[in-house]
Amino acid sequence: MDDLRRSRFQLGSVEAFDDQNELGRARRGHRRRRVLYRELRGCVDLVKARLEAGGEIHFKVEGVSLSDIDTAAPKIHFRKSGTGHDLGCDFVAGCDGFHGVSRPSIPSRVQA
Repeated sequence: MDDLRRSRFQLGSVEAFDDQNELGRARRGHRRRRVLYRELRGCVDLVKARLEAGGEIHFKVEGVSLSDIDTAAPKIHFRKSGTGHDLGCDFVAGCDGFHGVSRPSIPSRVQA
């Protein structure tokens, strides 16, 4: 059960979903309550929404690094199929875990 608790979204915390996905179906006709929404299902819905909006998603990239993280224009650098890419961002959400590239890239003065 602990795995289920760690891998769910709580209703009200994810407003980016619309009524076409599982969270929207769970919300319809119900007061705010907790619903198990597996992390994988959330990822699938977010990927689907991004692709339907005409966006790009890159998997299996290498050499990921962050720069200018404490500015108004942070960047993500990566290689895909041997070619370097730079991605300009409005912000970076470092959701790559304890051993990912985000943690060491965030200046210590702003780490929580």
